[in-house]
Amino acid sequence: MVFVAGDGQRVKTADHDDWLVPHAWHGDRTVLCLGEHDGRRLLRRVGLDGQVSAPLEVTGSVSAVTVTGDEALVVTSAISRPPEVVALPLGDGPVSVTGYAPATQDFLEGRLVRRAFTAPDGSSWSGWLCLPPGEPASPLPVLVWCHGGPVVSWTDWSWRWNPWPLVAEGYAVLMIDPPMSAGYGRDAVSRGWGQWLTEIARVAVQQVRGIIAADPVLDGTRVAVMGASLGGWLSIALATMMPEIRLVASHAGWVDSAAVARTCDLHWHWLREYGPPGDPAYARATASLSGVGRSTRVLLSHGVRDGHVPVYEALGIHRELTAGGVDARLMIMPDEGHSIRRTGNALAWFRWVRDACAETLKEPQ
Repeated sequence: MVFVAGDGQRVKTADHDDWLVPHAWHGDRTVLCLGEHDGRRLLRRVGLDGQVSAPLEVTGSVSAVTVTGDEALVVTSAISRPPEVVALPLGDGPVSVTGYAPATQDFLEGRLVRRAFTAPDGSSWSGWLCLPPGEPASPLPVLVWCHGGPVVSWTDWSWRWNPWPLVAEGYAVLMIDPPMSAGYGRDAVSRGWGQWLTEIARVAVQQVRGIIAADPVLDGTRVAVMGASLGGWLSIALATMMPEIRLVASHAGWVDSAAVARTCDLHWHWLREYGPPGDPAYARATASLSGVGRSTRVLLSHGVRDGHVPVYEALGIHRELTAGGVDARLMIMPDEGHSIRRTGNALAWFRWVRDACAETLKEPQ
């Protein structure tokens, strides 16, 4: 990875497992870079010689950096903490971090714990488990959340995918990082590249089942899975592989990867990873809806203006599932693109999903 300064100087990093991305220059010999590592986005210095420093001490995950003199203003947050701005000294003196507009946690009631999982092949994966406060009287229904990307991970506070309102209603929310997630090294990305069903989905199944089985607080008979974009795809794929899933909520998801590659505005990415849409490799990213059981309810939502995943995917999935006797329901948003950005639409989606969770997960089996 090479970064070019204004005077033409080049900073070349060594191959670094955290996939360092440049954000700001400090002086004319150091660039500040962000890279994800095991559930956090860390801030590091990279010199002209390619030397990478240890992470700078900042609480949570960093999302933005601005440098003025020997001070950096850094936006940081966490799954359990809204964004705040801190001032971070960059000189050689003692480090004293100053907060501005600090985040408040007074409105949050719950616990956030890191859950590691070792797959049968010895590889390690992690996720965040969000739980209500205290010990529950009985095992909790589990909402498994799959991130989009694919080369990202669960690291920051999110207003759109925020687990805490559902935790407040008595659910455990498990936010998983399967293969191809950032923060687990280059080998993790390589492992999922072009192998979405055989690696990403397969290991995600092992991860979900392993974490649930190891924790008596979690009820493995009351499981829902949900996500958007790649997370929408993965949610459907998991439902074809896990009969215990009672509910799927897929936003901007799809099944037919070749069809998406043929018409989406990210055509170049599909070509890079899977080749031309007619290539047999697309079978490794296309799940069969025949694997979704009739006892599973499926919620499909999609924006009409979505250029990444055309809306006809949701229409086709809905038609095929209902023809097969599956309880599939469809929410089409004429004024949305790939993400849900309008407050009214986001609220309607949340209420729809919340009500479906209450109906499908209320009773243990």
